[in-house]
Amino acid sequence: MKSATLTTPHRHAYSPITMRQSTTECALEFKASGQNGRGMDFSTHSTSSFKMQAKKNRLSLAQSSLVRASIFPLLNSLSNVVFFVIIFTFATFRKETIFMKTLIVVSGGDAPGINALIARYLRLATTNGDEVIGADGGFEGLLAGKIVTIDQSIVTLLAGRGGTVLASSRVPVLGEDRAQQKLREIIEQNEIDKILLFGGDGTLRHVLPLLNDWGIPCIGLPTTIDNDVAGTDYTLGHHSACNFALQSIDGVLATAHALPGRIFMVETLGGNTGYLALAIAYAAGAQTVLVPEYELSLEWLGQRLKETTTRDGYALVVLSEGVSIIPQLEEAIPRLTGIRLRYTRLGHAQRGGDVSHFDRVVAHEMSRLAYTGFKDNVQIGTIIMQSGQLSLFEGKLSGEIKAPPDLDQYKFINEL
Repeated sequence: MKSATLTTPHRHAYSPITMRQSTTECALEFKASGQNGRGMDFSTHSTSSFKMQAKKNRLSLAQSSLVRASIFPLLNSLSNVVFFVIIFTFATFRKETIFMKTLIVVSGGDAPGINALIARYLRLATTNGDEVIGADGGFEGLLAGKIVTIDQSIVTLLAGRGGTVLASSRVPVLGEDRAQQKLREIIEQNEIDKILLFGGDGTLRHVLPLLNDWGIPCIGLPTTIDNDVAGTDYTLGHHSACNFALQSIDGVLATAHALPGRIFMVETLGGNTGYLALAIAYAAGAQTVLVPEYELSLEWLGQRLKETTTRDGYALVVLSEGVSIIPQLEEAIPRLTGIRLRYTRLGHAQRGGDVSHFDRVVAHEMSRLAYTGFKDNVQIGTIIMQSGQLSLFEGKLSGEIKAPPDLDQYKFINEL
């Protein structure tokens, strides 16, 4: 009798197989322990039957190995194909979803509320899968290739502050040779679909129609503290600039009451228009207002200031920077009245003041109207306010200059 020990590969852990061979029969004692811990006993099998069964087992194991060797690479290949199909589908979906790319350009003077408008528009666009970029330095920067991404977190933090995260420019580069060709090349290279244009009277009356003539879809946003854009009753930033001036005038009036018998003049911005100065003068309770549109003589002004100082204990004059007689005032008024003059020039600090509640609301509504207009495929338009209602005006604004400031209000302040 011979004995032999075999080891058979299997997913379970098996004990060695011990065979006792004789001339007529062999006894096989087979003990196996599976994952469930239960044992199985096999005995009294013929040698030939055992050999046949072992051969079948080896064949079955070989076939299983062959199947695994064939199927696993196939499954691996299929998984790779599925992975790339998913990536391709996602990329195609993203390309189809981001179908609008807006370029923001700030042209002309800055105004409180521009950052709030940019922040709101950027959030609207990115939430809907669109893209927004900006020109650093107005059209001058744009033609120089200065295109930047806009950081949502930074512009949101600055939404309540004046100025603009995108630098502006007043250089008239669009009138230069090859400006149209350069602009078209930049738009094509950067895959720009729309231009959102911030600006005042000059930008909206001249640049906006020019872009339309060149076939570039554009919506204009009246953003100037001067409130001098024809076709709209209000421009973004005007309210905030008025608030800044009123805070300064409150400080002036504190001194006027503490030290009576003086004349105080406060000069505002406004360029060659008096809309800003008139609005401030009326709200501040000034006794006199001077605007470029309605000229007054130095003699009349001297007599008016003497009367108001005698009656009220002081005289407050609000005047626009564009008034022609400004260079003569500091010498002429003391001479004509015999009263001390204190002159305050607010200057460009008016542009950098905090954004008022009203201007924040206007900025948010302007951004919504502009974004909706682009989605509706508007080719040229301007966000305007009429009778307190904001709307998108499609087409070119009138090329005419805005009507003069309210004459009745002007006469009321000056008691004319």
